[in-house]
Amino acid sequence: MTNSPLHVLPADNDEDDRDFFQEISDELPYAIQRTTVKDGVELMQWLTGPAVFGFEHAAKKRSPMFKGNHPGS
Repeated sequence: MTNSPLHVLPADNDEDDRDFFQEISDELPYAIQRTTVKDGVELMQWLTGPAVFGFEHAAKKRSPMFKGNHPGS
């Protein structure tokens, strides 16, 4: 088993809070892959963007969250 980094995706509209999270996570004793977004809109764009983990279309089909007004659904 490999020790893959934990992928963390915090969304926060306060730049100081984002910086604080980065400082704290840099001190953790294990690898973290961090992608930070500034708000919920940017978070949803990131989550539903092309090639998210290579299975974005399957996730859209499984989740009711992506049905309806979501572009591309």
